[in-house]
Amino acid sequence: YGNIDLCGEFSQSGMLVPVGDILQRALASSDQYTFSVAVVLVKFCGQCTVVGSSASGTVETLKNVINALSCVLALSENENGSSMDPQRLKELSVLKYESLVALEALSANDALQSSIATTVLPALVSFLQHLEYSYSYAEEKDQEQVMLIGLKTIQRIINIPSSTQSMMNNGIVSILIKIIEKGDEVKNKLLQEVSLEIAQSIARSDLESRYWLICSGLLNSLLSMLGESQVTARTSQLGLQNAGILLSDLTPSTLSRFEPSAKEELLQRVVTIFCSQRTFIRRLIASISDNCDAYGESFVFSQGEGAVRDKAAGILFNISTLLLVHGQEVGRTHFNDALLLNDVSGSNMTVATACSALLDAFSDDEETSPANPDDRSFYFDVQLPTVKSYLMKGLTESLHQAMSSLDSKPAAEGLIKRLQLPRTCLVLCRSEKLAESAFRLFEDVVLSLPIDFVGDLIQCDRVALVTLFDLVTGQANKVPQLEYSKQMFAKLLGNLAKAGLLPKAVSSFGLRSHAIAALSAAMLINGGEENIDDDEDSIQRICLESLAIVLCGKENDVTLTPVESRALASAIGRVLSSTVLNRFFTQASLESTINDSTVDFRLNRAAICQSAEARLLCAMAHSPESLGVLSKIGGLEAIGLIAHEGEIKAVEAVWKACDMNPKLVVVVEAHLSIMDALIGSEYKLSLSTDTNLRDIV
Repeated sequence: YGNIDLCGEFSQSGMLVPVGDILQRALASSDQYTFSVAVVLVKFCGQCTVVGSSASGTVETLKNVINALSCVLALSENENGSSMDPQRLKELSVLKYESLVALEALSANDALQSSIATTVLPALVSFLQHLEYSYSYAEEKDQEQVMLIGLKTIQRIINIPSSTQSMMNNGIVSILIKIIEKGDEVKNKLLQEVSLEIAQSIARSDLESRYWLICSGLLNSLLSMLGESQVTARTSQLGLQNAGILLSDLTPSTLSRFEPSAKEELLQRVVTIFCSQRTFIRRLIASISDNCDAYGESFVFSQGEGAVRDKAAGILFNISTLLLVHGQEVGRTHFNDALLLNDVSGSNMTVATACSALLDAFSDDEETSPANPDDRSFYFDVQLPTVKSYLMKGLTESLHQAMSSLDSKPAAEGLIKRLQLPRTCLVLCRSEKLAESAFRLFEDVVLSLPIDFVGDLIQCDRVALVTLFDLVTGQANKVPQLEYSKQMFAKLLGNLAKAGLLPKAVSSFGLRSHAIAALSAAMLINGGEENIDDDEDSIQRICLESLAIVLCGKENDVTLTPVESRALASAIGRVLSSTVLNRFFTQASLESTINDSTVDFRLNRAAICQSAEARLLCAMAHSPESLGVLSKIGGLEAIGLIAHEGEIKAVEAVWKACDMNPKLVVVVEAHLSIMDALIGSEYKLSLSTDTNLRDIV
């Protein structure tokens, strides 16, 4: 008993040849005692038999013994249609148990596995199928022990060529399903583990076997057990591995091997299975997300949380694809039901946390994408965009609701900071597949945040600010509602500028040139042929005001370098000049219409002079390089009207123009504006820092 070296010596001596003969004669004569002794010898010595090293005839004898033991397993417990008497039934159960134990031991010998697979498998599977109805093993623990021995035998021979198909033909899958379906009712957890290992071996064999396992109901039973039962770490690992293998075929390259009707049937069958597996799906989510107990208990692997998270993420991604892409409205409804926790009150932050974790887990890394070109294309063009869009939708709804509650608002803001949500939304608005969902998240959540909160995030994120500038201009903006999205991006820029946060961020990241280029481009409508109206919510007005704020110096005056002045004059000088002239002409028309000397219009004209367009024009005109440009596009004429109101910057600009080319000043009659200003605005001229200004005027 258990002395391997001694058993090996017995085997090599040739002793098993007569023992085998004795065993078969004892079986034929119903000599149970002799049979039992012979079986024990075969059990211990047979597993040590080595082809070529043992005595002649030993292996052949063992094969005959295997056949005899198989016949014992096939013996019926009925006689002439009625049950055996208890004593004979007990004797038969002992014979079968001893035969089963011997076969399990012999299956460890590689030289005998093929024979066992060919000879024993049908009888063994039939024996296990009828085990729960057998009178011989009425106790559940006895049934589980006998079942475990039988399954261990099958586990050892399952990789023998052709044995997998033979097992399925003989009904092994139905046995596995029954064990898996029992879930927590199974007392011996090793029985479940061995069942899952056998199922995995079958699943790994070929496509036909995986198709059969799905259609037979094993996948559904497996998911139900994982979702509802208190499973061990090993069972969790095996179960999820099985699920991953069975789902791995649902790719374009593999599905193309099916007939169209079979392909559609398979997809709908799997969709139907997952529509009934809300608990399992939620446990997957709990395994990926931290602090999401509302989804249920997370799975546990012996290797640790990282291994669980990776496996759960892969399976959940495939399930999400099935429900959202192939499941039509029914599948999408069930996915939302599992994800959004509509049946759990006060779960907004939990859902938001889960959505963010899933977005992070579902990788768009080329290195982890499928190798097959068709599968890779489907992955990036269909799977990822579809799943991530739904997750962003869930994140939008849950964060929006969480921000509306005083209790959950701090937690929501904390999550938004961790996610760097402004940056995430802005960057994804440049993605053709995800822009629509990302913009909705931006509009519903980011724009509703306090501007100082958003500003704090953007001030420490150069990528977010650069992307925001680009989106305002429409550059790489993939949002379907392009003009509306530009309006919303401009609104954020304007709010940041008014709060004094935009200039700080621009200065901190050295983005002054980028800001000038982006905001200037965003002002132009129809190539700059239209004026900028006074509507403070228009993109052009917001960008104009923001540009003026960004370019303000220490004394709140717009300051420009010569290079910036020329660039701005060339880009927006015409539209600014036209806008200023139009405002003055409109004001003049208003004054002539009212024609009432008692009405003081000075405040109206002063507002024009202090407008962003006027201040920018005057700042540009202080550079000789830009004066020449402005003089050709109505800029000097507009500056002359500003100077007429006594604005010092405008007067100084006209002075510089006069110094450069007096003819330019005379042509637009700016000198007349200066004389009027000198008469009516002595106090303003006195504010000039240039003591020679009055003399030059």
